[in-house]
Amino acid sequence: MKNDRQTSISPLLKLFHESTRLPVTVFENKTTRERYALAPQDYNLPLLLYASLSENLPNVWYACTPEDVYFAGIRLPGTDTTIILGPTLLIDCTEHEALRITIRIGRKTEDLDNVRQYFDSIHPHSIAGIKASIQLLCRLLDLSIPEDIPQPEFQWNLPYKVKTHIIEEEEGYSNPDLEHQILTCIQQGDLSAIKKLYREVILPLKIGEPNDLISVKIYISTANMIASRQAMQSGVDYTRANATYNRFLEEILAAQSMPELTECFYALIQEYTKMNAELLELSSGSILVRRISQYTKSHITEKLSTSVFAEELGMNAAYLSTHFKKETGKTIGAFIQEEKIREAKRLLLESDLSLAEISSFLNFSSESYFCAVFKKNTGMTPQVYRQE
Repeated sequence: MKNDRQTSISPLLKLFHESTRLPVTVFENKTTRERYALAPQDYNLPLLLYASLSENLPNVWYACTPEDVYFAGIRLPGTDTTIILGPTLLIDCTEHEALRITIRIGRKTEDLDNVRQYFDSIHPHSIAGIKASIQLLCRLLDLSIPEDIPQPEFQWNLPYKVKTHIIEEEEGYSNPDLEHQILTCIQQGDLSAIKKLYREVILPLKIGEPNDLISVKIYISTANMIASRQAMQSGVDYTRANATYNRFLEEILAAQSMPELTECFYALIQEYTKMNAELLELSSGSILVRRISQYTKSHITEKLSTSVFAEELGMNAAYLSTHFKKETGKTIGAFIQEEKIREAKRLLLESDLSLAEISSFLNFSSESYFCAVFKKNTGMTPQVYRQE
């Protein structure tokens, strides 16, 4: 029979599961007492994962298996009750990933589709997302929220014998031209291709061993530098590319585990790919036009004009204006207005800034002029756009 506290938190855990879509399993010692999950068959994964950790766990923690399966736990103080969140994956479950998990837990290959369906029923969660979920549940349960959530060591310790083997990477996963493929995706701004490449090639290959963090950090830092250079060569504004490089370098150096580094690697190749995708939205493939576009995005709060671009690029203003109009079919002034209105739309929907504050932030000469330009570009006033 459930104790009073467990009974009282059951509605809260159900609501938490429905909100986050993370599976929630309540254990008393190592006995399952309660579970919330979308898929009916989980092959006792929460129990198998929990049983593979040491007995001396902190009250709050998160862990990751060699197969990149994430899960987390909270122990209720003064009880033998532990709440397990997960498991979940960083991205959607591939067939290769499902195969690795299926074999690892001793299931038959006939179970592969069910294992994959189980993970498909769960939204992928980043490490930051998992930590945020832990902190949210701590807050809901009125427990102290740790500033730093520890990651205990994980080693499979199944309660039954498994005839398992190290899964050899299929021929075709090994790709000596991987770096070229990544750079091509970044250059072409192909987000769908970079996601497919990551799922089907990079994840199965792995990017290093769990006990070799320094080597992996060097590898990813180098990838960060090369991707940043590639972005700049494609026309991404230097200020933006350099700021992105520095941000990811800080994240790489601060990472404490392989899962964090894996997530960082995926985030950085996506970020640089998005930058080029934005450039390719322009009708012109001219690097000069791309540089103007990127400079505008990076300095959207400043007063911009053809003369500002000419000085920045070291070119004649008249030539720059003519070239831009020829390549894009619009004047530089019209392009600047479009980009400022694009940012204004975002601020109207995502912030509580007043029209006067948005106008000042985006360096319009007055609120009335901002409203006039907004209506000219969108067909409605900023007030109406915000209400819709």
